[in-house]
Amino acid sequence: MAPRLGFFVASALALCALATGAAPPPSPPSPPHAAVLGGRLILKDSHKGPGAVRWSLLKADGEAIRLPGRPTTETGEALDAGARISLSCRFVPGSRYACAAVSNVRVTKLAAPLVAAGVTLRTLTIVTSLSGSCTRAGASVAAVQTALLGPDGFAAFFRNCSYGNMLIDTKRSKAPILACNEDALATVATRAARAKLGKGALDEYTHLSFVLPRGMLGACGWLGFAELPGSRTWFSADTEKKTGWKGIFSKGTYMQELLHNFGLYHGWANGIEYNDLTTSMGSADVCPSAPELSRLGWARPVAELAAASLPAGEVREFSLPPTYLSDVNHLRIQTDWLGDDYNKNVFVALRVARGGDVELGPKFDRKVSVHEIGRRIDNSFRAQGDPRVSVIGAIGEGQYTVFQDYSLVVRTEHLNPDATLATVGLCRYAASPAECAPLLRGAATPEAPPEAMEPPLYPPIGDYAPPPVDMPPFGDYAPPPYDEPPVDYWPPPPY
Repeated sequence: MAPRLGFFVASALALCALATGAAPPPSPPSPPHAAVLGGRLILKDSHKGPGAVRWSLLKADGEAIRLPGRPTTETGEALDAGARISLSCRFVPGSRYACAAVSNVRVTKLAAPLVAAGVTLRTLTIVTSLSGSCTRAGASVAAVQTALLGPDGFAAFFRNCSYGNMLIDTKRSKAPILACNEDALATVATRAARAKLGKGALDEYTHLSFVLPRGMLGACGWLGFAELPGSRTWFSADTEKKTGWKGIFSKGTYMQELLHNFGLYHGWANGIEYNDLTTSMGSADVCPSAPELSRLGWARPVAELAAASLPAGEVREFSLPPTYLSDVNHLRIQTDWLGDDYNKNVFVALRVARGGDVELGPKFDRKVSVHEIGRRIDNSFRAQGDPRVSVIGAIGEGQYTVFQDYSLVVRTEHLNPDATLATVGLCRYAASPAECAPLLRGAATPEAPPEAMEPPLYPPIGDYAPPPVDMPPFGDYAPPPYDEPPVDYWPPPPY
């Protein structure tokens, strides 16, 4: 079946760059002890390991207030990222941008379901630099522009991976901007953008991206950073020395962070975060995996299976096109025959190194990839959280794998010469794989692909180091008044 194209309104992508050398502003007034605040609840993965996340409150004026953890209502209900809330904040002593404790949490608007298909993205990308006592050059605006908008750039990557469901128009404008570190950078850069472009200009955009000055990788400790979900992303302008990984100049990093805005989490393999090499949500410069494509609404299943449609001992065969070729491309299996042990769904899809998957590694190319995903989230479009999408198999032509956790046998029966269609056999068993004898021919493959057995790829920043000695110590950042130009600053310490 031919790819299904959605309806879109053209989006605009603007690139900005600025350095300033203004004198420091007057000392701000003493921060308040407490205040009632309102805004949108923001979650960000800190890239410090599984479960290491940051919660903050994004106010209407663009300032972010760091929270001590995930807020709950007076009845103990944990709130989802994206909800609009009000709360009483007791500030960290000496700070006006971090709460030591919160209370009287109230929801003013529930988090809306995330829609990533048929959407209009108007993305403003802001390239920043530093001047003054800690001068740091920004990335080349021309190079960023080429990476995003060139013939084989990120805009084309998104178009290919989404089957036309998410487009970035190559229209662009240029304007000047500033600085470093997520929330503090965003506050100053956004104000400078409004000053340059006009107070209402940023309202045209649905998403904002910030590119840090060069040389900040060691201080910041990440190549990309994003609200999850949300509308803002941050990128390093550097290349990580040990691995060669890149920030803004990597299409995989760019896609991963932007898709965090739409609620996707990292890909896993063998219990290791980032180690799925079949997706940009792991550590590859390729399109999302089948369960992620499904979650985004970019792809539909060839068939959905469960106990009733996959009787024990019965072999069923399906023809699957590669995911790059069609948006109807995978098998979704609810393993409900496991009874009380039914915790995950299984996705089966053919991957071929063409189109948006052209950089797919040879251990996954022309093979059927098998993923697992937490069923609570996969079975509900509104559910939030990390479903732990994990690659658990890569099956070449004439090979099979027995997935013991799911009492399931998957076999790649036949791949046509041009790799545009594969025949996949499925069989579940009640007691023994022998019940699926017709599929147990040829070579068996392990339940997890060889690459998942390698040492962890995490942490991605192998050359992390403290800030150079010529930098001032981290302190509490206070944004300048709106009518003053941005100046050098340092972000608050992590909470």
